[in-house]
Amino acid sequence: MGVDAGPMGQQAEGTITFARDSSVGPLCVTNNNVRTITCGALQGSTGMPRTFTKFVAVHELGHIFDDQSAQGGQIRLSDFVSNASITDSNILWVMGWITTNGCPPGSNVFAEDTTVLRSNNAGQLEVWRRGERGWGSGPGSFYNPPTQNDRCVQRSAPNFTDFQQNPDQASVDESAADMFLNWVYRLQSGGVLANVCDPLNQTNPGYWTGQGFLNRDWRNQMSDTPTSGLLDGSLPGDNRFFWMHEVVDDIFDRHPW
Repeated sequence: MGVDAGPMGQQAEGTITFARDSSVGPLCVTNNNVRTITCGALQGSTGMPRTFTKFVAVHELGHIFDDQSAQGGQIRLSDFVSNASITDSNILWVMGWITTNGCPPGSNVFAEDTTVLRSNNAGQLEVWRRGERGWGSGPGSFYNPPTQNDRCVQRSAPNFTDFQQNPDQASVDESAADMFLNWVYRLQSGGVLANVCDPLNQTNPGYWTGQGFLNRDWRNQMSDTPTSGLLDGSLPGDNRFFWMHEVVDDIFDRHPW
């Protein structure tokens, strides 16, 4: 990946440094001005120590890519994600803005983050959510009570897995970094841009068994360890991959990398 000159006037290409510092807390902090990613003592959803892995590293590089995509006044990755409307092969919502119409009484969908709340042209309330389907591992969230409708009910706790490094349902920035992570691994492990309208793929959603975006539904998986999820014939993983690949192509076209 090329690295454009940043606001401090550093050279166009250089080294990205990873550092450990417990003072930053149980998370990683990216400083794009000095190209340094500093991680503290990472923790899982239960507060137990979480290992710094290659998946953490690539997720953090996703934040770097997000920053670099904005150089020269161009559109950044997270802006593409914030305007996303990803659907599956049955035109059902996967990630992005979704109306709350049809949510049952007492739903607490607005409790997590009201900063990703808007009204559409029809005057209906919409929220931005990353969605639970199509990621390369999961579950990303636990719900109490369990629900199949991840857009209507606020999760009770997050769950960190290899391909959902920061599964905050309402965070565009963290979702962008996880989309980058999944895209990198699916592409590098031999993933091809499948025909998401191909009936053969829809009848065999488990054809892709590599890393990154999977055609799996992680909702209602009540385990604190990565699960296999449920095969999803509407191909949410393929559709995430296809969308992300087109966006990355667009970003590279805008830069002399």
